[in-house]
Amino acid sequence: MTENLEEHHIKYHIGKVEETARKLQSEIMQRNNIEKNPTSGAQILPIPVFEHGWKSLLDFTKELMETDIIWPKTEPEFLPAYIIKHRIGSADSAKIVVTANENYCTARLLAAKELMHCHIIENGLPATKMLSELNELLDSLAIGAFLDNRSLADQIAWYGASEFLVPKTWRPLLKVIHNNIKTELPETDATLSIAQLLRVPVALVNIKLK
Repeated sequence: MTENLEEHHIKYHIGKVEETARKLQSEIMQRNNIEKNPTSGAQILPIPVFEHGWKSLLDFTKELMETDIIWPKTEPEFLPAYIIKHRIGSADSAKIVVTANENYCTARLLAAKELMHCHIIENGLPATKMLSELNELLDSLAIGAFLDNRSLADQIAWYGASEFLVPKTWRPLLKVIHNNIKTELPETDATLSIAQLLRVPVALVNIKLK
């Protein structure tokens, strides 16, 4: 009974963060004139997370609270990214640190995940603290399993980031493009091509196109 309640609790939060991600996604698409319902690969553009020259998720978050992303030139020792949130009076602020930033696609996913923490209610939800826990969390995301409450805040944020970067409404077209590449260009890595189109890690494309 307890396990069923816990799973229900997690599913509820995942549903909420995916709903939030779609609202954020719609706002950012509209601001950048990105086609919400593309009919060809030429209409698909990476959804801006922090990119200069675009109206990004970072820009939108800054309208709600003071938010900065820091890109240190050091190898990550524990987590590849994390967020520190503060509240002074009624004003919130957030500092995001992305240490695993050498790979652009990975950095986009990590930054989107940390920005999600600024848009979801996390009252008392514990967060992942160790890299080993993060790897376990990613494995669970890939197979659709749920973790226990010790990493619930991060698990929820990952679901939000993945939905933000790879819209559910795009997946049927992405699968068609993927199949066309495999058929017409068999020497080409179709999954990598989709990842490059969206500017996301290949692992995320594998999860979304399953």
